[in-house]
Amino acid sequence: MLLSTDLHVLSNLAVFFLMFLAGLEMDPREIRRSGRSAIVISMIAFFIPLLSGTCASLLFGLTTVQSLFMGLLLSITAIPVSAMVLMQFGVLNSRLGNTVITAAVVNDIMPLIVLSIILQVAADGGRGQVRLGDLMVSAVNIAVFLGGIFLFDILLRKTAGWLRTKVKPFFKKLQTKEAAFGVLLITAIAISLIAEDIGLHFIIGAFFSGLVIYKGIIGRQNFNKVYGTISAITFGFFAPIFFAVIGIEFNIQLLLNAIPLFLVLLGVAIVTKIAAGYIGAKIVGFSREVSLAIGFLMNGRGMVELVIASIGFSAGL
Repeated sequence: MLLSTDLHVLSNLAVFFLMFLAGLEMDPREIRRSGRSAIVISMIAFFIPLLSGTCASLLFGLTTVQSLFMGLLLSITAIPVSAMVLMQFGVLNSRLGNTVITAAVVNDIMPLIVLSIILQVAADGGRGQVRLGDLMVSAVNIAVFLGGIFLFDILLRKTAGWLRTKVKPFFKKLQTKEAAFGVLLITAIAISLIAEDIGLHFIIGAFFSGLVIYKGIIGRQNFNKVYGTISAITFGFFAPIFFAVIGIEFNIQLLLNAIPLFLVLLGVAIVTKIAAGYIGAKIVGFSREVSLAIGFLMNGRGMVELVIASIGFSAGL
């Protein structure tokens, strides 16, 4: 079913706010401080499902780019799902909790990087082959963008005290409670446009703009208000639209015609994610029981996969 232009615009806005909010929930310092254990677990739990899903899709006759995209969707871990489980058991701040959350954060960033590569090599609708030249260009664009983002984050943190004294009078002069919200939103849009301009998808800019916004500059109280506003807008208005659009675009007849592929991908998604998390945890020295728990916690799925899936649908993959 073809969407109207207005509905397509609303869907893109929903994706923007969903990814911006996802970035706001993370802290780049945790990524930089993450230990070897979380990095090892994250890499293994990302690449094993990616490669397994890609190979399974190739066996069913999908193109190389389509198969990579399927593998990508199987490789993601939902941070909110893992966090809620850990909180319910009261172990979020334990070594297990910190390892899982940090691994999940890295595991959610990796798919965005791979997504930008897949989209750039799929300019003909996903029927072409992966070319080395395209990969090199994508790698350079991603490296420059990510390097600039994290440099921006470091500079903000180094000059936080000085900036806070400069920014505070500015917000007072604006005489409005929504000033912080407006400034952060403009910043997010600007970074998203930069990402789009250099050939990356705008959701990468939206995610990383939320990631690097330093709460200390606008103050914790202002940030909490802004976060509450963005969360209310996202989950109260845009998220329902996003999920409704996915429902409109979904063709159940196509799924009925691909039950074997669906079942194989479902099995690969679950088995490889749990096994990869378990293997990674064992490699870095966790016990058998804890390693198994990490494997199951890395198997959570959620919003990011649906966002990326909708982008793949729009790109003809």
